[in-house]
Amino acid sequence: MTPLFLTHELYLIYNPETELGRKTRALAPSVSGIVHEIDVKSKWVTPFRWKEIINLLHMQSAKDLINTSHPDYASILAGKDFSERDLLEILYQNPQLVKGPIGVLENHAVMCEDSADILQLDQSPQAEQKAYTF
Repeated sequence: MTPLFLTHELYLIYNPETELGRKTRALAPSVSGIVHEIDVKSKWVTPFRWKEIINLLHMQSAKDLINTSHPDYASILAGKDFSERDLLEILYQNPQLVKGPIGVLENHAVMCEDSADILQLDQSPQAEQKAYTF
């Protein structure tokens, strides 16, 4: 299988129209010198790629990526049952439903509910030292 994400490079999947997306984008270069910005609306994130992202995030289902408080949630998903394949297609067609920015570096991913969450991907020696400093 061809890897979807290159090693040693940060991929930021986000909506640049949101404040959280813009703030996360501002912090991303502190994690990696190379940041590939992927606007969720670009259709680059196919159902297959969404599945790979879900696996990297160690989530059980595409449901875990969906923001139930988004205004479009009620008209698209509320009160309906969908298969996992259907949910992946819904994310592809309606990426605005994703909870927040997602950072992918190496074989790690983080869902950013706060812009600082992207810093969890920082694997530099300084970041490791800070994590163990009390």
